[in-house]
Amino acid sequence: MIKFSASPRKVWAVAEAERLAYGYLFNPTFATETSLIEPLPHQRIAVYKHLLQHQRLRFLLADDAGAGKTIMTGLYIREMLSRRLIHRVLIVSPAGLLGNWQREMNKLFSLPFRIATGNEAKSTNPFIGENSNLLIVSVDTLAGERMFSRLQESPVIPYDLVIFDEAHKLSADREPDFYIRKIKRYQLAEALVEINDDENCQLEWTCQHLLLLTATPHQGKDFPYYYLWRLLEPEVLSTYDAFNTYPPASRQQHFMRRTKEEMVRFDGTLIYPMRISDTLSYELTQGEISEQTLYEKTTHYIENYYNRAQILNRSAAKLAMSVFQRRSLA
Repeated sequence: MIKFSASPRKVWAVAEAERLAYGYLFNPTFATETSLIEPLPHQRIAVYKHLLQHQRLRFLLADDAGAGKTIMTGLYIREMLSRRLIHRVLIVSPAGLLGNWQREMNKLFSLPFRIATGNEAKSTNPFIGENSNLLIVSVDTLAGERMFSRLQESPVIPYDLVIFDEAHKLSADREPDFYIRKIKRYQLAEALVEINDDENCQLEWTCQHLLLLTATPHQGKDFPYYYLWRLLEPEVLSTYDAFNTYPPASRQQHFMRRTKEEMVRFDGTLIYPMRISDTLSYELTQGEISEQTLYEKTTHYIENYYNRAQILNRSAAKLAMSVFQRRSLA
């Protein structure tokens, strides 16, 4: 029954809220209107030309540091929430960045994210209830036995979107003897995308959308880079050979990396000044005790002893190198 005696201001607020709930139908960049930011061109392109085009997001955003990956993530979350495409979001980041994520999401996008701590998991389940819909947690805390067991409990509603910040720290690598070494952080990510074979590290659900953020996706290591991609398409990229033959056009559906030199303002001016690198050469000192002698002996040692020790045993290689360094200093 309609009550005509209701407060006009309350009626207006309800009507305005209902109108804004459908704002995205008339403005495809609606989140930019409800956020306290003015996204730069490369940020708009990432969110509206790439991230939002996926019905099931599996994406590695690897722009240079300073590109505003946090802003792009917040803009994507706000847009997806406005369109009612997601309801629950979990941000997993290093412990030192938890406060920054919470401040940025709250201040710029009015997203009331809450930080879940390990102490909270002792008495309650932080993943249950209304306060768990927008949650931030440390990657090491979540990978711990107590917190992960809370995530495994049956009353937990699956998270629609999971975001890993500093995703290169989800380390997995292949040893010289072909043994696959996965740290707990990587096993956690595997569980969230349902590809973990360990019975103690599995969930009954999988996230619909996965976003990995890192400014250093490769780090000069082929296998850790592959295992990062494996989280995006575990069935298609089940082997390293499958990854090497993955078509460039298909990779572009899951990956984006832009350097600072590519980032411009709306008027076309560069955001960051061009980086100029020069190669400087100089002559090494000669003689029995000289820079040239040290260079030659170090090169000989690494070629004949250090590399051999590294193949056989990593610990032995470190020990051999440390002994060499002590002798050189002596």
